Amino acid sequence: MYRNTPHSTTLQAPAKLLLGRNIRTQFDALIPSSVDVVNHRQTAKIKHHGKRQHELKIGDTVAVRDYRNNDQKWSKGTVTKSLSKNVIEVDTEAGIWKRHLDQTLAINSVGSAGDTLDRNAPSENVVVIPENEPTEMPTTSPHVRPVRDRKQPDRYTSKDFRK
Repeated sequence: MYRNTPHSTTLQAPAKLLLGRNIRTQFDALIPSSVDVVNHRQTAKIKHHGKRQHELKIGDTVAVRDYRNNDQKWSKGTVTKSLSKNVIEVDTEAGIWKRHLDQTLAINSVGSAGDTLDRNAPSENVVVIPENEPTEMPTTSPHVRPVRDRKQPDRYTSKDFRK
């Protein structure tokens, strides 16, 4: 590692000064080659054709892009018909709209019909922990190692040494 670390005086590694290039180290083996990364990303794009998967059925509740001049960008509706592979017909409060699948988002039908689709609104499933209640940490006893029996060495006490 020394020869591959930049020197404080020259600001270049000694191996680079000697060979004119950085030498290969064990750390270089951890980094995937750029060819592998590019191939992996290209196969993922080919597999999905660059699109996300859409699985909408008739009767599903969806959020539909609202292009009218109002503050709400999304409206809630129900899928009524599939017009083609990528175009569906959605029944909303404002009427029946045709939208491309890229202009729809599947949403859960658990919410009430009067829900607005405000992405900045806080979620109902957020758990708030009150600040005045102290959280109790579990008490754990420190790991105690057994004490070793220590015996004094028999120095200068043997019978042979006393002579």
